Amino acid sequence: MNDKRNMSDMNVAMSLCNEGKYEAALPYFDKVLAVDKKNDEAYRMKGQALMMLGRLQEATNLLIDALNINPENVWTLILMGNIFIKQNDVQGAMRYYEEAIKFHPNDPIAINNVGGAYLQQGMYEKALETFDRALKIDDTYPNTYYGKAMVLRKLGMDREAWDILLKAGTASMPRSENPNVIEEMNKLKMSIALGLANGGDGYRAIGKTIEELQNLGGTEIKTESVENMSLAAKLEYAKIHGRKYHRIIYNESKKYHEHLILHELTHLRMAINASKVGKNEVPVTDIEQVNAFHQRFAYFFNKLITRIGDDGAKKVEKDMRSGLALQLFNCPLDLLVEDYIFEHYPEVRPLQMLSLFSQEEENINSVQSAEKAKIFPPAVVKANKLMNMVTSIHMEDLYGINLLNYYKPTKAEYESAKDLYEEYKAYRDDYEPGEEYDLCRYFIETLDFEDLIVWVNEDVAHLDDSMIIQAKEAMQNVSTEEIEERNKEFSENHKDGADAAETMMMAMYMLGAMQKFDTMQHLEVRKIAMEIATIGMTGISPEKKSGYKVPSLGDEDFGGYRLLAYYYVSFAREIPEILPKLGLPFKSAYETALQMYNAKGGKK
Repeated sequence: MNDKRNMSDMNVAMSLCNEGKYEAALPYFDKVLAVDKKNDEAYRMKGQALMMLGRLQEATNLLIDALNINPENVWTLILMGNIFIKQNDVQGAMRYYEEAIKFHPNDPIAINNVGGAYLQQGMYEKALETFDRALKIDDTYPNTYYGKAMVLRKLGMDREAWDILLKAGTASMPRSENPNVIEEMNKLKMSIALGLANGGDGYRAIGKTIEELQNLGGTEIKTESVENMSLAAKLEYAKIHGRKYHRIIYNESKKYHEHLILHELTHLRMAINASKVGKNEVPVTDIEQVNAFHQRFAYFFNKLITRIGDDGAKKVEKDMRSGLALQLFNCPLDLLVEDYIFEHYPEVRPLQMLSLFSQEEENINSVQSAEKAKIFPPAVVKANKLMNMVTSIHMEDLYGINLLNYYKPTKAEYESAKDLYEEYKAYRDDYEPGEEYDLCRYFIETLDFEDLIVWVNEDVAHLDDSMIIQAKEAMQNVSTEEIEERNKEFSENHKDGADAAETMMMAMYMLGAMQKFDTMQHLEVRKIAMEIATIGMTGISPEKKSGYKVPSLGDEDFGGYRLLAYYYVSFAREIPEILPKLGLPFKSAYETALQMYNAKGGKK
């Protein structure tokens, strides 16, 4: 009966110590010792509790009692050495550590502590030898990695210290006897990384990569520093932007921009490789996706209007939609990108780690702010949180820095993020160019946002995006005065709605355009708009009966009025923000055409 009660008291005492409640544990140890005065483990553990409370002399007395009972107890010997270390008595500590090694020559903790004592005495070579001996026995003990890194740094071998800390981040396991060592290792890792990151390795890697990718893709790559840019770096893919060169723009004032330039170059590498096998894809959010997103969260947007007004709510909706689409597209790709950088640019790892850590801080703040604000749809907040958690899990895999708890995930959220990450690893292990977009689709479908993005091959997308970019740039460079001057004679002879016959004729042509465009994809209509805009730059004569050709419409022959009708309708549907710049006096005709179109049951 006494043995059972004794065991129960011991378990309670140990449980309280594990919770850090050392003072509360002491009476239970006393109960055990009152019954069993030869229990050296009870003496040792009570001594450890007293040490944690700072009562070192009392702890020492109890540990001496424990050693009188069992002089070969390795944990008691190590604990005695630790107390001497706390009192800055290295020689005293060494006696107990060496005694522990004598009785237990293969105990890694005892050997590690001897290495720590050598370190404190400045005997760095002996310390290294001892730490290496400990690691050969147990390469999962974090204290040994930390001790070895400290020695290497003392010797001015920062790169070697970084390498051992990097290995520790993924190989070592936390231990109860020193719960703070992981945090201390991470602090040392950050400190060393700050010094190594300033050595110019980032720019050297960028130069080497640009040369390599120019040879790989056969297209020039230009870099340009842009002040006041919100992003640190951005890729402009040649085909999509209608250029003969790829462009990386970056903000030199942003921290760790070298890593982010390399990040964008790695995105470019993936795009080039996917393009070579005809599998490079581009995400597009078209009008149908915009409307679907609005309808899905109309309740929240309507509530938002009452708080910040219609214009403010529209801006929030647009920013939320575009931000979520960008994250859904980039999250899986960024995992592949960072894995590639980690594997192929070991010299850049300190810079990469600092950059990823900085991004993690931003992500954590973003998630916490979104959850606190309670104005965003829960599905959007959840998707954002899960993707950031996946990124956080990835950082721990690379650098052993665990920040996941800062997201305050529920058990279900943690499991969902872990499942997404496991799926990513399955793709990564046998990845082939172009498969990254299947991974993106998996993330998007799992997070239930497949209606937000349409995927198109780059050969289709560039016809849309590059032409729109060029048209917008051209339109922005043409002043209202120039447009008015160019169309002055036409406008004087074709006042909007002044000629009823002309208005009805244009309305009928526009109705035909609307019905024609109903059979097409949005990208095709945008392409047509840009092609007519190109013709329009040199002028379209309304009176011309035929002779105009629109490449995307094949051999179909257009007269001037009909071409202007297609011109107006294509921009009104697909690029309405540019429509006023066109200077076409056909608003009345368009409104009439819409009435007829709707009466015939056209698409809304």
